[in-house]
Amino acid sequence: MIFASQVFLVALVAAAGPLIIHLLNRQRYRTIDWAPMEFLLQAVRRRRRRLQLRDLLLLLLRTLAMVFFVLAMARPIWTTQGSSGYAGQPVHTVLVFDNSLSMAYTPLDKSRLEMAKDKARQFIRHLPSGSDVTVLPMCEQSDARFSKVYDSKEDAMDAVARIGVVDRIAHFDGLPASVERVLSQSGTAPTKLLVVFSDMQQATWAQANEEMQMDVWSDAQFVAVRSREEGALDENSWVESLRLRGGFAESGVPAVFDVVIRHEGSKPRQQVRIVLTVDGEVAGEQLVNLQPGASRKMTFDYTFEALGGVVNPAFIPVHVELENDRLAADDRRCYVAPVFKRAPVLFVDQQGDFEQPGQNRFGETWPLRVLYTSRLGTRPDTVGHQPHLQPVTLDSVTPEQLKDVRLVVIAGVSSPSPNQVKLLRQFVERGGQLLIAAGAEFDAQQWTAVAWNEEGGILPAPLTGQMLGALPKPGSSEEDRRFYLNPTSLHRDVFDLQLSNDDWNDLVRSSFFYQAVRVESQPNADDGHTTSVGHVIPNGGGAAGPNGFGRLRVVGRFDNGAVFAVHREVGEGNVILVTTSCFPSWNNLAVQPGILLYDRMVKWLIDCSIPERNFVQRSEHFLPVDRRDQQHQFELISSTGRQNTVLEVEAVGADQFAVVARGVDQRDVYAIHRRDTGDGSSTEIYSFAVNGPTEESQLACVVSDTFPSRDRWLGTNDTISLAGGAARRDLWLYLLGLAAACLLAEMLVASVAFRRQTENAEAPV
Repeated sequence: MIFASQVFLVALVAAAGPLIIHLLNRQRYRTIDWAPMEFLLQAVRRRRRRLQLRDLLLLLLRTLAMVFFVLAMARPIWTTQGSSGYAGQPVHTVLVFDNSLSMAYTPLDKSRLEMAKDKARQFIRHLPSGSDVTVLPMCEQSDARFSKVYDSKEDAMDAVARIGVVDRIAHFDGLPASVERVLSQSGTAPTKLLVVFSDMQQATWAQANEEMQMDVWSDAQFVAVRSREEGALDENSWVESLRLRGGFAESGVPAVFDVVIRHEGSKPRQQVRIVLTVDGEVAGEQLVNLQPGASRKMTFDYTFEALGGVVNPAFIPVHVELENDRLAADDRRCYVAPVFKRAPVLFVDQQGDFEQPGQNRFGETWPLRVLYTSRLGTRPDTVGHQPHLQPVTLDSVTPEQLKDVRLVVIAGVSSPSPNQVKLLRQFVERGGQLLIAAGAEFDAQQWTAVAWNEEGGILPAPLTGQMLGALPKPGSSEEDRRFYLNPTSLHRDVFDLQLSNDDWNDLVRSSFFYQAVRVESQPNADDGHTTSVGHVIPNGGGAAGPNGFGRLRVVGRFDNGAVFAVHREVGEGNVILVTTSCFPSWNNLAVQPGILLYDRMVKWLIDCSIPERNFVQRSEHFLPVDRRDQQHQFELISSTGRQNTVLEVEAVGADQFAVVARGVDQRDVYAIHRRDTGDGSSTEIYSFAVNGPTEESQLACVVSDTFPSRDRWLGTNDTISLAGGAARRDLWLYLLGLAAACLLAEMLVASVAFRRQTENAEAPV
C-alpha cells in the first residue's frame, strides 16, 4: 500500500486527542464517610461496569473516526500484482518519454525520439477498448502541456506527436512523484501500466538505483531505444565550451575566443570545419582533426568595431558551429559578448596629472597604462595623448568621474581621507570594483587607520604597519633577500591566463620582489588552492555581514607564506588589495611578463561588474522594468527565428515589475524587444544566450546487466506486455465512510446513554 499524500499522515497524532481528553476528565475525589451515601454506593457499584464499557466504547469510536479520516486524506492506494488475467480489460497506461537532448541522435533516418514515438503508437493501437492513456515527458516543454488523461486512442497518439526534444538533461529524481500523481488520478481504469521510453543514457540512469526500488516502478517496463548493441559507443562531436577571454572586449582591441571541441566514438574525424560567427557574419574558420575521447582546444581572434559605451557595453551575439553529425543539436554553442568602447577604468596614483615622463617622474599606474596602449597598437610614449588613460590624484576624484567607470585602480597613494573613503565605499557598494596596490608613498598604518575602520571602510584587511623585506641599497647585490610568488597559491579564477602548467610556473617565477606590506592575520580568512590549469577549488565568498563585508579570501601568497593579494566582496562590488607595487621599485614585475598578473586582475574585476548573460539550462529570465513600461508591448525573439513570444509585464514585489521570459528550452541567443504603442517601432532592451548541458552530449548508455530492473528491460523490437499491469484501488472513499460510520455509532451510543440517564432522573425515589 502506498499513500498519494503522505504529508497528511503527520495528522495521525490528532488521534491521541480523545484519549488525552478522557484522561484529563478523570477527576479524583476526596472520600468522606457519610452514612446515607451507603445506599447510593450500592446502586453505583451495580452500574460501574456498564459505565466503564460505555466510556471505552465512546473513546474507541472517536479515536477510530480520527484515524480513518486522516488516512482518507492521505489517499492510500492498494496495489495488487498484475497477471495475464487482466488481458482484454481496460487499463490506464502512463507513457513516459525521455525527451532530453541525447534523444535527438539520428542513427539513420529517424531520431531516437521518433523511434520511441513509433513504438508508443504501435502499443496504443493494441490497447483494450476503454483504456486510458497519459503521456508524460521527462523534460517539461514550453510549447505543450501533458496533464490530461486521454480516453481516445487518436487523442493519445496526437499527444505523443507533440513530444519534442528540449535542450536539457533529464533529471530522474523528480520523476517518481510526477508518475505517482498521474497514476493516482481518479476516474481511470484500476489496472495501471507504466512504460518508459529512453536511450538509457548514463547521465540520467546511472544514479537511479535507489529510486528504482520505489513502489511506483515495481511494474514499470523500460524500452531502451538504442541504435547499437549494448556497450557500443555512438559517434558524436560537439562544442563543449565557448568563452571570451577576459569576459569582455574593447573596440579596436583584438579579442580572443576560446573554444573547446569534444569527440567521442570508435574512430577519429578528419578535417572538421569549425566556424565562428559574430553578429551574423562569419568571423573565422578552422579545420581540425578530432581524436576519440579527447578535447581539442582552439582560439579565434576578432577585433570589434566601435561598439558600445564606456560604462554600458554593447552585447553582441556570437556562435561557434561544427559540421553536423548524427546529433546536430549540440554542434552549436551560443555566447553574448559584452563590448566596451574602451575599458571603463579610472587610474589613481601619487602623481596624477602632475606626471612628467620626460623628467623621469612616473605614477605607480604607469606600467598598466603602457600595457593597455600596447594592446591598442600605440607607442608607449603616447600614453599622455589618451585622455582616458591620464591618471588623477585621489583628492581630485569626484562622484561624476565614478559614474563613468566600473573600476578604480589606486596605486602608490600615501593614504585616503575619510571623505574619499566614504565616496569609494559608496562606489563599491553599488557595484563598482576597486584595486588597491601598495608602492611609492603607500603608508600601511594610515591606510589601516582610515580605510579599514573595523570593516567600515574600503580596505579588505588591516595591515600591520611592518614591511616585508627591504629595498636594496644602490650599488649593492642582495639577491639573497629576494622572494618570489608561489604559483600554486594564486587563484586561477582571478589569474586565469589560459597557460599550461609549465608556462604558468615560468611566468609566475620570472618576477622577484624586494618589499611588500604585511597583512594582519585574519582567523576567518579563506586560503584556497588550485589543482591544475583552469580548475579552481571553491573556497571563498560567503554571505556578507551586517556591514556589507563578505568573507576575506587570500588569492595569492609569496613563497615565504606572506600574503600577496586578498579579495573581499563589499556590497555588490569587489575589492582586491595587492601588498606590493606595480611599478619597478619594490619588484621587477613591470619589466617581466608577470605584469600580466596585474592586467588579469583588472580584467577580472571589470568582468565581475558585468551581469551574467550566458546561461546553461535556465528556463525563466526576469528583466526588471519601470512601472511606466506597462503600456508597452514586449516580445522575446530568438536569433534563429524559432521563437517569437509576446511577454507580459508582471508584478514581482511591492511596486516592482518585471518582464518574465519562460519556456526557453532551446540553445540560442534571445533578445527582448520593447514595442512602442505609438509608431509600432521595436527596440532591443536585453539579450542573453542559453546553452544546453554538455552531459547530454556524452552518449554512453547503461547496459541491461547493471540496470536495477533488468527483468523488465525491453529492446526496440521487443513487445510491451499488457499482462504486467498492477491493479490499484484508491481506498480514501472507503476510509471516509468508515470515519462517518464511527461518528454515527458514537452519536448513537451517546444518545442511548443520555436517554437512560434522563429516565433514571425522572424515576420516583
